[in-house]
Amino acid sequence: MGLQKARWTGETMSGPGMNQTYFEQRPAVFLCQAYDSLREALEVVLGDRYHVTAVNHIEALLSLLKDSTPDLLVIDVDGQPPLPECLSRVRQSHNSFQVLLMAGQFSLEQQLAALQLVPNVGFIQKPFSLESFLEKVETLIRGYSTSGIRQRIVRIALS
Repeated sequence: MGLQKARWTGETMSGPGMNQTYFEQRPAVFLCQAYDSLREALEVVLGDRYHVTAVNHIEALLSLLKDSTPDLLVIDVDGQPPLPECLSRVRQSHNSFQVLLMAGQFSLEQQLAALQLVPNVGFIQKPFSLESFLEKVETLIRGYSTSGIRQRIVRIALS
């Protein structure tokens, strides 16, 4: 996993030779969301399970990526540069990462462009339920990637 923060679980094991407090490692999620209220809400929802670093613009996200690698990038493409430009700039920072893209609407062309740039990408259309959002986040973090299938879909669609 990438950057991780330890969270105290509050559990102490004791007994012969055991008197240690255990910490839990949490996956790191970088959240790029332009709208304050949605960014704050998603940060709270994700914060129970993940170490979340939230920013409001792609430039701030790129700055974070210079120093650390998260397990997942969550990017709301509404209010950001065009999707291919945004993903190209992120990909220049790192070759391999998981991405969840949010938008009010995705065209087929946008999805195909994203799949060409980032093999491990998921999409969620706003408005969405918190349950479906968390499900997509967990799926991407666990690495249940269908990148091979997705790459074949892209090749078929472009031919």
